[in-house]
Amino acid sequence: MKVHSNVDLNDPLVFKLWTKAVSDALNVEDKHNVGGTNEPAFEGTWTNYDTPTATSRDARFYKDHFGRVHLEGVVGGGTSGTTAFTLPDGYRPSVDNHAFRCESSPANAVIVVASDGTVKIYTGTTYTHLDGVSFRT
Repeated sequence: MKVHSNVDLNDPLVFKLWTKAVSDALNVEDKHNVGGTNEPAFEGTWTNYDTPTATSRDARFYKDHFGRVHLEGVVGGGTSGTTAFTLPDGYRPSVDNHAFRCESSPANAVIVVASDGTVKIYTGTTYTHLDGVSFRT
């Protein structure tokens, strides 16, 4: 993909520098990896679905410059209706029970984010995509 006649985003180094520049310009904070050091832990049997080498798909969250929280990544292995992880203060919706329909297996999942920060997943126990889940705090 070319964004300017001299900028080729297919080059990994150019892509990394370009996304860093855009992120800095938009004042987007670093992403928080669920299960990482000093980050929220997975609960129950929920884990990252992808292999350890596919870290770009690990569950993570961040807040954009508009104060909107975004979830991304792929999780799996949990029990339907249970909490996958809990978002910390500052990343929780002000209104209870935001529900999102997401791609998953064995059937489409519903992700519910509550004002106490719990992120519960219904149905998608093999894997569930968190991408596209976003809400205001």
